[in-house]
Amino acid sequence: MAGADDDIEKLLREVDTALGAGAAGGAVRPAQGAPVVAAPATGGREPLAAARRAAGIGAAWGVGVGAVFWVLPFVHSASGGLGAFVAAFSVSFLGRVRRH
Repeated sequence: MAGADDDIEKLLREVDTALGAGAAGGAVRPAQGAPVVAAPATGGREPLAAARRAAGIGAAWGVGVGAVFWVLPFVHSASGGLGAFVAAFSVSFLGRVRRH
């Protein structure tokens, strides 16, 4: 079993070297069970980027649902498109902000 551990360590060193971390004195790996520290904030650009992407997704869904509802005679296309935009924007934006 010790040979398997040596093989794993050798493979990890090769990967670190290939990625360039070996040239800087070796990569520092956290100990098992150590908490993972989040990356530093980049000036609050994540919510703005998430809002832009969510607006695009919401617009696409709003146009699509509005077009389908425009064909159907018994529903209003504007309300369906607006509802689809709000739903898609909310799901996309909240999902992205929660991950950051």
